[in-house]
Amino acid sequence: MAIRYRHLPYWSRKKEYWEKLPKLKRRVEKTVMEVQKFKKDGKLLDVGCGFGLFLEMAKAAGFKVYGVEMEKEAVKAAQEK
Repeated sequence: MAIRYRHLPYWSRKKEYWEKLPKLKRRVEKTVMEVQKFKKDGKLLDVGCGFGLFLEMAKAAGFKVYGVEMEKEAVKAAQEK
């Protein structure tokens, strides 16, 4: 099962800017809830995980999370969390 969602391009923005956007957080939270309709816990892989916001929220919901990202700036920011 794959759930896709689009958001504004964020590679030109700072990590802090995106963490302060409540609208994005609500949308990511809704996506986590959609995943939970099919699976309540277990392993979850996010391909193109960006700064890791989805992974962070999925982990808080009880998933064991893994992320793959090719953009070095995003990987560094995600690892600093």
